Amino acid sequence: MKKLTQILTLYYTANFMAEGNSTGKVINFTNERMFQLTPVPALSAAINSVNGHIVTADHFTRLFLPFDFGISPPATPAALLPAQLLFYITAVDMEKARFSGLDFNRRILFVKPLPGAADYVFNKKTIACKPCGNAAVMAAGDLVPHIPADVTLAGIRSLLQTPLGDATHLLDLKVTVDATVIPITKDEDLATLHKALREVLNKTAALSFNKNSDNSLLKSFPQILVTDTSLPTSVIGLVSIPVSALTVNDTNPAKYADLNNFIVHFPSFQATVALTVNTPQFDASAKLLLDGVEVPGAVAGPHPQMPNYKKVTGTVNNYQVYLNKLKQVTIQNGAKKNHTTVNPMNNYNPTTNTATIIITK
Repeated sequence: MKKLTQILTLYYTANFMAEGNSTGKVINFTNERMFQLTPVPALSAAINSVNGHIVTADHFTRLFLPFDFGISPPATPAALLPAQLLFYITAVDMEKARFSGLDFNRRILFVKPLPGAADYVFNKKTIACKPCGNAAVMAAGDLVPHIPADVTLAGIRSLLQTPLGDATHLLDLKVTVDATVIPITKDEDLATLHKALREVLNKTAALSFNKNSDNSLLKSFPQILVTDTSLPTSVIGLVSIPVSALTVNDTNPAKYADLNNFIVHFPSFQATVALTVNTPQFDASAKLLLDGVEVPGAVAGPHPQMPNYKKVTGTVNNYQVYLNKLKQVTIQNGAKKNHTTVNPMNNYNPTTNTATIIITK
């Protein structure tokens, strides 16, 4: 008799969502849905074709297949799935995703499972999950540029941020995919490039773009992910889980709830916060606070352009940025406190790792 059986659960968690869960070890510490883990269309079609089922909730996605535990092995439908199970990581709100500290910059996450497992808590139960990424918590090294296998000339131009020809040559390009060199001097040559890219579909490859006429380098990508088509704009990552990494031959249906758990674990980060407050309310005994803590070494002086105003400056190093923590700048004069709610990410520069906050009140 066939039974719909849970064959995979892919969770996500994040260190930046709440101060009380700074390690991200409690998967559902908050009820806020930050991301979605969605099977790519080909995987959804494959699941549906074998009468399987997909469940997507706030913090996970689960795949179910009909197993027949009257035969051994029971998992024959698993053999009909793609060799790589691919999931989009979609940001529900891209602005909030920036609190992870990951500088996406036209790149996406591309992660695969690690061999070991780590303990997490979900619904107050400890579960062992295989982290996806180069380490247990994702980091900048998991970000890669990407190119669709059916890329157009306009898409290449956007990727390179440079013209593909000049006054002498309308189209003067050659592309090297790993070791395969493909001259592109007319539109029809794109078909050859598409074929080469499909050879490395859903993998990372080395791509370089040169002028065909003089071999001068336009741009090189030591590692770029090749996707089937252009990705939806909300997709910030791709998870690739091999079917071969799943345990699907256990004859006890009760065990499958604890098998094949995977997780994508978003980081948090510490930033420098550079504060400037222009205010007439700052006297010699006043204090400048960030999140209720006095800013060390804050300096106040007459404002150079605003009469009767003081320009108060201070810097906070190693400021831990949490999504669900109140962030406010306070001027305290005796028992009186004047608060301003701020978002350090509004003027955050990842190059300098500095959030600049300027307030006039």
